[in-house]
Amino acid sequence: VELDWAGFSLAVPSRGSELYRMCVEKGYIKNLGIGELGANKYIINTPEYTAEYVARKTYLMNLNVNFVNNYRMRHGDYEIATRCFGDVIKRYPGHAFAHYYRAKAFEAMADIEQVKLDMDSFYEILEKDNVWKEYAKHFNIG
Repeated sequence: VELDWAGFSLAVPSRGSELYRMCVEKGYIKNLGIGELGANKYIINTPEYTAEYVARKTYLMNLNVNFVNNYRMRHGDYEIATRCFGDVIKRYPGHAFAHYYRAKAFEAMADIEQVKLDMDSFYEILEKDNVWKEYAKHFNIG
């Protein structure tokens, strides 16, 4: 089964859960106070993997599935792809890959004006943000 779009989540050791108990017991997290657990930051550190490593790998999977190997792009559904990437851009205007791959979809539809606008945005983001620059380098785009 091929995915049209995928969401990736990281485990949150909610207070009172078995995961929380196990993580505290094994020293993967510290016993946190109320309000210290957040769904926006992965906090489990194991001897094998740091929280930062897991969060980065998860985000790379997101970029790979939803952008680099986007289902709509691979199947030539460029109009739907432009709308999906456009939705990402509305929520996250600084999402470099959304601009890049929307430009590629517009290129396939011969909309050269839109290609230029999105590619300009892509390169502007890379110029200002080293994290996006690293992601682009990782996937050899740009």
